[in-house]
Amino acid sequence: MYYEFIMTFIFDLLLIIKVFMKNILNIREISKTQYTLVTASDEKHYQYLLNFIKNFHSTKINHFKRLIIYDLGLSKSQLHQLKDNSFIEIRKFSFENYPEFYGKRLSEHKNKIGGFAWKPEIINLLKNDKINHIIWLDSATSFKNNILLFKIFIHEYGFFSFHSTGTIKQWTHSSVLAELKVEDNDKLLNSSNLMAGVVGFDFNKQFARKLHSNWNELSSREDLIFPKNSSSSNHRHDQSLLSIVYWKSSQQKLPKKTDFFGIKIQNWPNKILFFFDERNGLRQKLLIEHSFNATTTDSRCKVVVLLNPESLSKIPLRLILTKKIILFIFDEMDQKYLSRYLLKKRLITIHLINNKYRSQNNNKTFNDLEFSEVNKIIKEEYRIMTHEK
Repeated sequence: MYYEFIMTFIFDLLLIIKVFMKNILNIREISKTQYTLVTASDEKHYQYLLNFIKNFHSTKINHFKRLIIYDLGLSKSQLHQLKDNSFIEIRKFSFENYPEFYGKRLSEHKNKIGGFAWKPEIINLLKNDKINHIIWLDSATSFKNNILLFKIFIHEYGFFSFHSTGTIKQWTHSSVLAELKVEDNDKLLNSSNLMAGVVGFDFNKQFARKLHSNWNELSSREDLIFPKNSSSSNHRHDQSLLSIVYWKSSQQKLPKKTDFFGIKIQNWPNKILFFFDERNGLRQKLLIEHSFNATTTDSRCKVVVLLNPESLSKIPLRLILTKKIILFIFDEMDQKYLSRYLLKKRLITIHLINNKYRSQNNNKTFNDLEFSEVNKIIKEEYRIMTHEK
């Protein structure tokens, strides 16, 4: 892990030095180029948006001509609050003008609106308005003053993004790979995913125009955004498509991390729940119920939920010592198994779920009863941890 960190640091540093030195005579020109900063939000992501706007105001904004926010479903009161801000422009994304799937929320895809198919189309709308210099940041992204480095790379490449986790093969559904005829292209399949939530374009450059056009065209197809039998565990929607389009058309190296650029992604203060294990489909139901409050990364969470006492043998000690651990016990076998962990059980919160109605209630299934009780406790724990009323 440490070796990988050092090698990534060196790779990014050498790449930055190379690109910076190549453009050293153009720094003043690049610095003066004003970009349009773009993001989007719906009602549920409004808090992220407010943090984004605050970040925009607290950062030197001489690099940006304006901030455009696309409304994906903000409430009337939220829009009213935003209208008082003279530094931003609100534009409504007209879902009714696009295929129905653009506005779809599928539980197997974590209820992500349209698999982000609207993102490259929003950029297309801006391009059609003759806005040639665009930086898109997802609303949960934060950034610092060193945005100049970002602009230097856009100037050099015409397009800029970062490596994301995993490879194209790992995060693209097999039917999409087959449809795009890249299933046998080992070099492409082993290429890194890109970070579609952080992208920049200079549409004065032909490469940027072609790359974006191909990305937007593919993203307009439902079979490539939401392929049959796909889920968030095997497909990354517009990000998968962007990665394929980029690595098919370019061998230009991109940074592996955002650290040097002062960019931090996925700032989700409300995503504090981490569901560690599965039990009778409960975890999946809880993930759907708490899709806006759950994270898939244990390092970001504040509360770890265990549904099996056996998981106490698997959960890292660092989580037990640094997070609030909640264990749900459902029967005598669970209690018997828990007795093996005399020390660990003193460090966690344990809830015994009353299941006396399992065989008596014909209107609710066993899983429904479990879910109802567990969900009630988790909601209360969430309220306490986030200080919600």
